[in-house]
Amino acid sequence: ALEGDVWLPAVRSVAAYNRRNLEEMARLYHPDAVHVNHALGTWEELALPEYIAYCQSLFDLAEQSRLRAIEGVQDARGDVLSRVRLAGERDGGPFSQDWWLVTKMRDGFIERIEQFPIDRHADAEVCFRRYSSS
Repeated sequence: ALEGDVWLPAVRSVAAYNRRNLEEMARLYHPDAVHVNHALGTWEELALPEYIAYCQSLFDLAEQSRLRAIEGVQDARGDVLSRVRLAGERDGGPFSQDWWLVTKMRDGFIERIEQFPIDRHADAEVCFRRYSSS
């Protein structure tokens, strides 16, 4: 279960995304934050400015999209493993996509997010445990 205040930047990031406030979202990230996508055939690693631009491109593709944290666990340092869902309307119809996020925190900021396809839960767990043990 997600408890305490240490994981709030991750939740606040989702809220800022849903308000389309990318400046607020960026302030929750460490300046040298990185977003890693482990899905085949997509980008692999983005620095914070490129990740914010990617989020803007998602807004442009699907204006009505919303991000939700469906479930999650945290370790003692506040790192989080969560299943998230992006859902909305695109091309005149509904869409929904789930994936796993491993969010690594540093000094109260999001330092690194590793994104895994929904069918790679075991890989996300290994990544989360690696961060939890370091």
